[in-house]
Amino acid sequence: VHLLTWNINGIRSLPRPFAEVLPSLGADIVCLQETKVTRDQLDSSLVHVDGFNAFFAFCRVRGGYSGVAVYCSDRLRPLRAGDSLLGAGGPDDSVGSWPDGPGLSAAVGCDDDPAARVALDSEGRCLLIEFPTSDGRGLVLITVYCPNADPSNEARMQFKMRYHRLLRLRADCLLRSGKHVIIAGDLNVSHRLIDHCETAEALPISGGDGEPAGRGSYSDALHQSFLAKPVRHWLDRLLVARQRDPALAAHRGELSSESDSNSDSNSDSGSADDADQRRFIDAFRQRHPDRRDAYTCWCSRTGARQTNYGNRIDYVLVSHSLADQLLDCDIQPEVSGSDHCPVLAVLSDGYPLSAPPDQPLPSLAAARLPEFAARQRRISDFLAPWRGAQQAPMPPAKQEPPPASLKKRKQPQQQPQPAAKRRQASLSSFFAKPTPTPEVAAPAADSSVEKAAAESDSNGSVSASSASSTAASSSQQWRQLLTGPEKPPLCRGHGEACLLRTVKKDGPNRGRRFWVCRGPRARPRMPRLAVTPSCGLPSAD
Repeated sequence: VHLLTWNINGIRSLPRPFAEVLPSLGADIVCLQETKVTRDQLDSSLVHVDGFNAFFAFCRVRGGYSGVAVYCSDRLRPLRAGDSLLGAGGPDDSVGSWPDGPGLSAAVGCDDDPAARVALDSEGRCLLIEFPTSDGRGLVLITVYCPNADPSNEARMQFKMRYHRLLRLRADCLLRSGKHVIIAGDLNVSHRLIDHCETAEALPISGGDGEPAGRGSYSDALHQSFLAKPVRHWLDRLLVARQRDPALAAHRGELSSESDSNSDSNSDSGSADDADQRRFIDAFRQRHPDRRDAYTCWCSRTGARQTNYGNRIDYVLVSHSLADQLLDCDIQPEVSGSDHCPVLAVLSDGYPLSAPPDQPLPSLAAARLPEFAARQRRISDFLAPWRGAQQAPMPPAKQEPPPASLKKRKQPQQQPQPAAKRRQASLSSFFAKPTPTPEVAAPAADSSVEKAAAESDSNGSVSASSASSTAASSSQQWRQLLTGPEKPPLCRGHGEACLLRTVKKDGPNRGRRFWVCRGPRARPRMPRLAVTPSCGLPSAD
């Protein structure tokens, strides 16, 4: 079974039609994040894709924002589906109908805040899809697009951490109920130093003869800032013990009081083996534990994908119970169309299985939405043999003579009018010269009129010459006033013209302009771009 996750950055902005992109991914289950589509923007090309059943979660507070989707192959029909991590409400066939859901709002600290509780499920950031498995336990797939937040925005940072904690608690509820769980999506956090282009500079750099040559241009201050991110510790505690980062664990040891206050109360209870049963495996690092420069997201504004200057924030996390069923996992940086690349995981057959063919799709399926329930028939439907009952031929209608009163009255016979004889043209008429049209002789021009016309021509040439000189002078004056944009300086590292940027982030520097290198962002140790991103250019203001 091939499972793929991809932050698509707008499902309607792909360079090719989606009906062509989806089969080309070669996956049985495709999880998409940041679809940026609302329900009223859905069309048949996104809902009715041959061979797949679609499920969508929409953002209900903003248009063109967030949103996730799951496309399941016809051979893997799900049992239940839901779009709420809290699990409040929903039909009987949704994942939200499971117990323990209503108590999660109290666990994340928003039980007394209805607005905060509604906000957690209002941005369309998750879908939960349940499938049967060969061992009878069932598998719940959680595709998620975790929120990003500016650290200076306290309200948004609180929402981000609350959402991550809710995801952890929901997954723990499913594991305690005996389900296999897979979390696939954009978690908006890189786990270890090796997973980020900037912090990877802290790792040893190989010298010319294979010996370590230091730590690059990475500062200790940036290292400490990397380790201090609470969401990074959240992800580290979500994983099994063997995949945890020792640097993060040591940092939690130094700040034990903060760690205890922010950690899940039930995540580390019992022995390590027992705790691992309720933790997850990073599928990519399970197969490639030490691979460097394996990134899934790049800044498109700086062209960082050209130099692979990115980070790994897209994951497939499988529960510990699926460790033996994980066959492979890898990233696909060659797939374009977004600022992220897909992550593909391969699991054993039977994980998951398909629901019985006679069981209807969950009510959350896009094909069951009222506006798409009456599906347009395919051409193959018209080519199928018709099994309807043959209708007996209708007996011919009995013909009766019309009544005498309705008999057609005979029209009076009209005498034909003799047609006018058309005279045939003779052969010589085609060679005859056309009769010339008489010309009316124009009156002789008066000598006084000719004199006035000559004077007018002389005055016109003088005025045209004067207007031409005035226009040239005006154009020269405008050129002196409107000099146009200043000529950009040349990059000191490459000798190329630079780009002008403006600070848009709130703060003391908002509105200031500065010059940046036109080349793509790259790490300092790359040969061609062995300079800082701004190449030492001064501010434009």
